[in-house]
Amino acid sequence: MEKSEKIESQPLDLFLRPPSKRATAIWAISFFVVAFAIRLIGIGWGLPNEARHQSLHPDETINVLVANERPWFTPGFYNYGTLFFTLTKASGEMGKTYGWIQVGESVESWQTLGGLTATSRIVSALAGAATVAIVFLLLVWITNLLGAAVGSIALLVAPGHLVHSRFATPDVFATLLVAVAAVLIWRIMVAEPERKTKVAIVLGLVIGLAAGTKYTGGLLLLSAWLAVWISAREAFLRLAGLILTATLIGFFIATPGVLLESGAFFRDFRYELAHSAEGHGLVFANTPTGLLYHIVNLATAFGMFALVLSVIGLGMAVYKKEKWIFPFLLFCIAYYVVIGRAEVKFVRYVFPLLPFLAVGFGYLVGKLHERSISWRIVNILAILAVGFSIRAENGAIPLTTLMMVEDPRDMTAKWIRDNAANESVGLVTDPWFYTPPLFPDTGLPGANARLSAMFEENRQLIRYIPPDGLRKEWDPRLITELSPSWIIVSSFEFVDHDRVNQPDFISSMEALSQSYEIYVVAWGGKILQKSEDQSESNQEKIDLRKAMRELFRERYPQLHDMMYIQPTVCVLRKKAD
Repeated sequence: MEKSEKIESQPLDLFLRPPSKRATAIWAISFFVVAFAIRLIGIGWGLPNEARHQSLHPDETINVLVANERPWFTPGFYNYGTLFFTLTKASGEMGKTYGWIQVGESVESWQTLGGLTATSRIVSALAGAATVAIVFLLLVWITNLLGAAVGSIALLVAPGHLVHSRFATPDVFATLLVAVAAVLIWRIMVAEPERKTKVAIVLGLVIGLAAGTKYTGGLLLLSAWLAVWISAREAFLRLAGLILTATLIGFFIATPGVLLESGAFFRDFRYELAHSAEGHGLVFANTPTGLLYHIVNLATAFGMFALVLSVIGLGMAVYKKEKWIFPFLLFCIAYYVVIGRAEVKFVRYVFPLLPFLAVGFGYLVGKLHERSISWRIVNILAILAVGFSIRAENGAIPLTTLMMVEDPRDMTAKWIRDNAANESVGLVTDPWFYTPPLFPDTGLPGANARLSAMFEENRQLIRYIPPDGLRKEWDPRLITELSPSWIIVSSFEFVDHDRVNQPDFISSMEALSQSYEIYVVAWGGKILQKSEDQSESNQEKIDLRKAMRELFRERYPQLHDMMYIQPTVCVLRKKAD
């Protein structure tokens, strides 16, 4: 009789019934496998090849070379912590040992670099998938199965997180460690007093590893201390001290250079602080404060509908006075203020906030499901809205598609070779990742090295060098004095100068309007060429700057480190007269 009553007291709704440990493990593993499989789609984007010897991502080559060509644990590069470098080096050594990375005298250097880059990308993809699974586990403990599933799916298809999970950069791995720390913060709040010590030690180690990947991970200490204050005030000093000690140990494990190469460490650490305060050239000049700018970044990284619902969910948790929400929010607020006050405002900087947004989304869905049928209908509509956003312009599916089609830079280089092989081609800035690979070393570290390689490997390309040698971007003398037959401009080279009204840019655009016309546009796997009839019938003077602005703005993605995957490339032709 007692057994029967117990069975009848269980919720009939599968999503409200607490899953068993076995079922929870199966769900978490399933989310990991699906998330990893999706992150493998398009992961070969922009890898080095015979025509282009470096990655199309501006940071990957430096990351991979620093990790694999420098000593273990002391790479001499500390713009951020070195744990991801260590993992990249370890995976690279495994690849060389087991043969999936080609090495040897008969192997071209770009082939080895391509294998190392691809392997490091796999590390990021695994970290991104693991973050989804970790968020599921956290949500299962906080809410019900439906909330856990929906919150995890929101992170699984979060556009920015998905795209950057295919890059050999530390941001997604750092986000994984933040998610693990969030789980441990929750655990220390609910653990029995005798278990809190063990949880505190592990939590501190994870926070140290997070800080040793991206320095801002150290802000998790604030959340950990608040969690202890809320749940074990009588043992606060002891547990807080344990967490701090373990954090320092974890940081040394992740970045031993803090002691082994302290001079280099503090040199680069100071540089990173100054860089964040000064800005990233013109990339974020004349843009709103980061406190506003990162709202757009969050919408891009997580999706607009999901972001709104997540904030509502976090607010609901505050209203219901859920104890776990306060340490989570403390980290989110502290972290947001830190990145919001900086002048460098990349999308990837908001990634550590995404696990908490996913928790807010899942919590909202779970709580609405526990209410009446009418609230469940609202829930369904909200879930459908997020589902449809996957196909939106900056959603997971279009962005993944852009990583699978031929890149505009590669397409433009082929077009130039086929149609203007013996004609001069001008560049308005130093060649870099945004430059079509008309010579194979467009991604070499160092602007001078790239320029030297360009002059050595392709005499067709022109970059104006003034008599004093002090070259500048958008020097109008490229047009007025050298007057090449063709000029190539990418969205990376145009949008920032256009926004700030840089004087040389204005002069160059005025000169271009007189003598050049838009002839080829490459984007989205397609190359659009202006016909000769159109050229001859459109001889009137046009506002070339306005035309190019519209051309670049009507394509996506727009934000700098999302545009890596698909910039727009424009080829201007010198007019016949």
